[in-house]
Amino acid sequence: MMSRHAILLLSSVCLLFAGGRELTAAMNEAVSRTSDHWAFAPPILHELPVVRNRRRVRNEIDSFVLAQLEKEGVEPSPEADRRTLVRRLSLDLIGLPSSPEQVRQFVEDRSPDAYERLVDSLLASPHFGERWARHWLDLARYADSSGYQIDRPRPFAWLYRDWVINAVNDDLPFDQFTIEQLAGDLLPDATSGQKTAAGFHRLTLMNHEDGTDAEEFRCKAKVDRASTTGTVWLGLTVGCAECHNHKYDPVSQREFYQLYAFFNNAQEVDVPAPPRTQQHAVAGAHAFEPRTLCRMRAGTRQTSRRNARSHFPRTHRPRI
Repeated sequence: MMSRHAILLLSSVCLLFAGGRELTAAMNEAVSRTSDHWAFAPPILHELPVVRNRRRVRNEIDSFVLAQLEKEGVEPSPEADRRTLVRRLSLDLIGLPSSPEQVRQFVEDRSPDAYERLVDSLLASPHFGERWARHWLDLARYADSSGYQIDRPRPFAWLYRDWVINAVNDDLPFDQFTIEQLAGDLLPDATSGQKTAAGFHRLTLMNHEDGTDAEEFRCKAKVDRASTTGTVWLGLTVGCAECHNHKYDPVSQREFYQLYAFFNNAQEVDVPAPPRTQQHAVAGAHAFEPRTLCRMRAGTRQTSRRNARSHFPRTHRPRI
């Protein structure tokens, strides 16, 4: 059975799209259930372990690392020299090697807070967001094209990519980061950025081949949205329950389709594409021309060449 943590999270996701007393009642009825699944275990603040060599401890993490090394009878590696350290920090935080000037400045800087200031400068770099947004974009199944055989380009997918990068660089709180991606377009007076964030659920594969069944691939997209939401925000392989009760995670097939129903009761709505001058700039960078993209309404394909519109950066207002 699902734990109260899973029920609360799933219900919160669903309430963003639908809302209503039925969902609230179901959530309250389910909170008494329990599960020992790892994804539902709350973080625990552990006491710092005692270590013999306190001179090596510079922060709390050091205490845990050194305690384990002492337990295993392993001596710590010698401290890295300053040239190695600046290179490691740069590669780890921004994914780029440090410049000769950065190396020289750090090697010659003998102030006691030189290391901290180096870390701060790398965290302030715009490349920090580019480096760490990659991991989220992988979870969001981001791509610049639609997939399948034709693999049609998505000329405006970069809008969502840049939103994620900017969110990391701006240190956007995770709760707001979550809300804007799940239902940014449903927020009061939603900004263009919040509507773009909701493009998280428009990153599904799209099949543009001739002779395909539009309803089949509409359903596949809804399944993908339900599965991705469970994987990203619940730490569950929810997609396994599409065909049967999950063998390991506490998710039943019935619960999968309860989540699926919220996405299935929504239609895809497009938002205006960027200005034409910006379209051409992006097209030049990606070596293709912007294209008119298709709108899907109740399984019917409608194309307008007079007003190109981005086909992904918005989620969908429910029709319950």
